[in-house]
Amino acid sequence: MTGIVTTLSSCVRRKYGPILVDDEWVRSMTETGHQRLWDDWKEALDKSLTSEELKAAVHKGEGSNAPGRDGIGFEFFKATWDALKGDMQMFANGHILE
Repeated sequence: MTGIVTTLSSCVRRKYGPILVDDEWVRSMTETGHQRLWDDWKEALDKSLTSEELKAAVHKGEGSNAPGRDGIGFEFFKATWDALKGDMQMFANGHILE
């Protein structure tokens, strides 16, 4: 999991500028929770998000609330949806291009 987070942050950092990544926080995320997922959870998590599902999730968010630790609010994602939807779809479905 640490490799995924590191790859994603590196790709985003190159494309959009510096993003502060707290290595201790990333490590704690990978060490908490269940060590094994139930099979039906694995199947659900392995399915790709459709563009409609991703758009609905972004547009459901409210105002300046930020979905992540970077502080970028939903207003930004809604206002730039047409420009960012392709990148967001790749990230959401694990297809990170470098």
